[in-house]
Amino acid sequence: MAINIDMAAGQASDMTEYAAQLKSIKRQLLSYRDMLVRNWQGKEVSYITRSIDKALNQLDNLTLLLKQAGKLININAELLGEEMRTEYEGTEKGGGSR
Repeated sequence: MAINIDMAAGQASDMTEYAAQLKSIKRQLLSYRDMLVRNWQGKEVSYITRSIDKALNQLDNLTLLLKQAGKLININAELLGEEMRTEYEGTEKGGGSR
């Protein structure tokens, strides 16, 4: 099974970008919630803000997961790359194992 280290690094970078996009969405949602609280009075506002807060929490969790996954992909890609280079250098020197 071949592993494309560059593709893995690209996917990790994509995850970091997705996390940044989620952060931007969170800021927009926070702004909307604050505007709602300032400009609308009613019993239903507390239900709406509670739902928004739940969505904000989910965005935080997903952002964290994406960042962690991206870091793990990078770490593992680097480790695999080093392992592959070491193995290649070993076979180049005639020290391949069987």
